[in-house]
Amino acid sequence: MRSIDPKWEAFYEELDYDKRKELLQEIESQNELTEEEKFAKRLFEERYSQDGEIDNFMRHFLEYMFIYRFRGIRKRMFKNAVNLQEQLFVKEAKERGEEFEDFLYWELRNTAKRYLSTKNDPSYNKKLFGTIASSQEERSHAIVVDMMEISFGAAHKTGALEEMKLYCEALEDAVIKDSPEIVEYLDTIKENILKEIEKKRFKLF
Repeated sequence: MRSIDPKWEAFYEELDYDKRKELLQEIESQNELTEEEKFAKRLFEERYSQDGEIDNFMRHFLEYMFIYRFRGIRKRMFKNAVNLQEQLFVKEAKERGEEFEDFLYWELRNTAKRYLSTKNDPSYNKKLFGTIASSQEERSHAIVVDMMEISFGAAHKTGALEEMKLYCEALEDAVIKDSPEIVEYLDTIKENILKEIEKKRFKLF
């Protein structure tokens, strides 16, 4: 896991848009932002639309779910996966240097943390045609499986392992930090994902 300047910790731990905006303004008021910190601010601004009503990073996460769960031509899926990485600023961060990558890593970690928080909603992963709420343990496991499918799974399915390396690192670290009760199952989840990818493979894939 990557280290972070303590003054940014609260900003990346917070999930509420308005509170994050206030924390960012507080950081700005203390000292002039460095170029790397200006990039962190830009990531925050690019992530949200309509005053925080739309989370663009989360939308890209869900697009990876589509890539993972549906068949397609591997070359095209690779192109789509890489394009999403560019929209998540991975290419730019890599070109600008390690400190820029670190700030992107933490914004991705925050997005993943928000995704994982849905395990606390009883409506998530309902059973029996959505009429019976699953248990907390079932939701925790299901959301981690989702998280690994949109990172580890999508990277392996498309062959974009190198291009998605930072993204996958951030999402897996979020799982380790925020869902420690599931960590012992991570290797098994990954094995099952690889088996699922192989099972769905066909001529055009």
